[in-house]
Amino acid sequence: MLNSHMFWDLVHIFTLAIELITIYMLYNTVSERKTSIKTNLISFILIIFMFFAFNIIEINISIRIGIFIIISYIFYIINYRVSFIKSLIIPLLFTLILLGIEILSASIIALINEVSFSFVMNYSMYRIEAIIISKSVAFICVLYFSYFKLSGEISKKDFVYVCIPVCTNIVILITVYCYAIDLSTNNKINNYIIVFISSLLMISSVFLIAIIYKILKDNKLKLEHKLIKEKISMECTYYMQVESNHEKVRSLYHDMKNHMICIGNLDTIEEVKKYIGNINLELNSMNNSFNTGNKIVDIILSDKKSICIKNNINFECFLDLSKLDFVDMNDICIIFSNAIDNAIQACQKIKTNSLKKYISIKVTYVNSFCVINIENSKINKILSKKGNIITDKKDKFHHGIGIKNIKNIVNKYDGEVSIKFDDEKFLLTIMIPIKRCTFLY
Repeated sequence: MLNSHMFWDLVHIFTLAIELITIYMLYNTVSERKTSIKTNLISFILIIFMFFAFNIIEINISIRIGIFIIISYIFYIINYRVSFIKSLIIPLLFTLILLGIEILSASIIALINEVSFSFVMNYSMYRIEAIIISKSVAFICVLYFSYFKLSGEISKKDFVYVCIPVCTNIVILITVYCYAIDLSTNNKINNYIIVFISSLLMISSVFLIAIIYKILKDNKLKLEHKLIKEKISMECTYYMQVESNHEKVRSLYHDMKNHMICIGNLDTIEEVKKYIGNINLELNSMNNSFNTGNKIVDIILSDKKSICIKNNINFECFLDLSKLDFVDMNDICIIFSNAIDNAIQACQKIKTNSLKKYISIKVTYVNSFCVINIENSKINKILSKKGNIITDKKDKFHHGIGIKNIKNIVNKYDGEVSIKFDDEKFLLTIMIPIKRCTFLY
């Protein structure tokens, strides 16, 4: 049976399946899937067939490992929400662990049974023992490392520091493997050397993973600290603004008698209307406080309303965001600040009095969906390119980036973005499923 070509083909298929299932589990643990389960599984099965085809063709081990890393990277970045740097680090680390465990297992079996490394790696019972041990250990290692959840991102600087030793270890392991395969004679000293080198490399790999985990943890803590500082800063701004408005109201109350005296001394109705108009303008500038159920959005709306008043833009809001408490603070900032900034920029382009400048924001809840409608008047031309909205040449970069950021955030919560416009109106509709909140804690 061990001499049967079909038997070893089945062994290779089984080995390949175990390796790919292991890396699939790792991907699901450290990253969020962005494609459907069906698409994910179809692409996974296609990869199994691709690797099997490459396995049938006799190619050099270094080329085979390179192909494994490239295809694993492509599968990872297509099917998961992951940065470019992280999508490279994870497949490299997995390859390093897999290769290191396989060489160490085979060299220990060779040492115990007093046979050469090349004999173990040939089609023999020792080869089956090495496969069972190495794949079992690799599977357990992935389960163990998944417990720590390598979430977070790696900076470019940290990536360089980590990537160089990881790639170096992989190259050394390939060199050791090629050297050991060429040794056809049984020599205990050579076996001891291979075990020693592969053990050192495995210890080095474990420390590398520990370093990466610490980097990810530190980066996550830095980000959380930054967000907390931003939140505190925004809350301080909000309370200072509220206090400032209260001071203005108290000041206006004390000045009201003087205003009445001034109005009584005015001679014409036109002068009275103008004076009252100035008072109303002052009162409107004070009415910038909002209560949407989200303090961050309240601050953003207050700030944007002040800009609208200065630019004679009618700003109306009907918001209740109490059910969107599961949306991250940073994400909610990106959605509203980008959308309102785009609306303000569009209104500022209107130079004619025949078209009213306005921004209207409404939030409604329909069938477990939060529907955010942001409507504004406009006069500039809007074009669509490959499904993306762009404006005129001067504005297309910033406007395009704003819409793109909003879409990325909404997609994160399995929501949808709809854009409608005509010659005088632009409507941005954002739909976010409320049911997501039960899964994000």
